[in-house]
Amino acid sequence: MMSRFALYALAFLPLSSLAAKKFRFDERGNLLPEAGKATEAQEAASAPSRSTPASGPAEEPAKPQPTTPPENPSASPTPAITSPGQANEAADAAREEAEAQAQQKNPLTKVYLENAQMYLRSDRRDKALEFLKKSQEAGEDSFSREARLTALWLRARKGDAGLEGDAEGMDEKLRVEALLRIADGYHACAKELVKKTECLAEAERLYAFISELQPRSQQGKLARLRLGLLLVDAGRLEAALPHLTRTLMAEGTDFKTGTPLREIPLDRAWYNLGQLYERPWYHRDTHKAEAAYKQVLKYPGTPYAAAARERLAQLGRFGTGYSRP
Repeated sequence: MMSRFALYALAFLPLSSLAAKKFRFDERGNLLPEAGKATEAQEAASAPSRSTPASGPAEEPAKPQPTTPPENPSASPTPAITSPGQANEAADAAREEAEAQAQQKNPLTKVYLENAQMYLRSDRRDKALEFLKKSQEAGEDSFSREARLTALWLRARKGDAGLEGDAEGMDEKLRVEALLRIADGYHACAKELVKKTECLAEAERLYAFISELQPRSQQGKLARLRLGLLLVDAGRLEAALPHLTRTLMAEGTDFKTGTPLREIPLDRAWYNLGQLYERPWYHRDTHKAEAAYKQVLKYPGTPYAAAARERLAQLGRFGTGYSRP
């Protein structure tokens, strides 16, 4: 019985496999070649799907990595400080640099000089001298030199004697400037009626010395001009006239235009010269007085313009020319 069943199974096995492959035949029972090729292609395409999966675990899909934002290229990197000691040193260096910059903008010499000038405006001369001394001791620059000159002028204004010795250790240019400041201080002392006789004599002597020491320099011209004005204020007209005329006639002129250079303001000197020539004395000359008043009007913004115009109108109506025969 069992043998029969085995024979039947072997007989029907090729038919089941042929049915499974679904071959096509023509009317004579021959296999069509196109059907065989199509069947092989279908089997090849379905082979990967029927393949057994690998025994290992399936790989997980790759997770996207988080992206970091790009760094700002314009931002400067901050230097890392490794220890608190270095932080303190950096802070000290920054503070010292800031103090140096502040001191460069406002040095102590300038601060003390400004304080002295403030006390001078309130006529507190002792405090002004104290700060002028501090400015000189704080260093050597233009502010301390100005403080030294101002201190000499202020001491001369108080009537102190022997100030020329303090200017001996300076260079020639600064020494002449110091002597001029001392003379100006003595002139101010004479106007304030403090030791008037002694101050007036010292101012006259120093002005004359400077004008002879450097006659062509600006300090020499100023000294000669101020000597003439000092003598006019003192009523010594005969002595004042040559100093004023010499100063005014020596005024430089531009060789291209012929106009005065006006290195120093001479409007007051011209006005005083006109006053001298208008006085009733031996040197009276109204024509020279008119010429002097006209020179005053060449200075724009001069405070003597109105008085000069008035004197010109008066001389135009009543001028009589020369007084001497």
